[in-house]
Amino acid sequence: MASEPISVRPLDAAVASEIRADMARLGFNISGMATAINMNRQPFTERYHGRRPFYPSELHKVAEVLGSTASEIVARAERTVDDTDAVRAADLVDA
Repeated sequence: MASEPISVRPLDAAVASEIRADMARLGFNISGMATAINMNRQPFTERYHGRRPFYPSELHKVAEVLGSTASEIVARAERTVDDTDAVRAADLVDA
């Protein structure tokens, strides 16, 4: 039985984007955050760039370091996805 590749959904990508923005605002780089959450750099890099989704426990650790909560990060990401969906729907109506 072959395993299916992990699919990154729009919400996963939006979560990664929120984390990148928070890290930049606070001056964190990839290595610094990976060290802060006790994760190897390569797996963190995959998540940071949105190539793999964050597990809830990883998101919790990152949020703590960023002075936030996993819920707050996901809520911001959801608003981004919702806004993008609204723009796409409007574009379809205008077409």
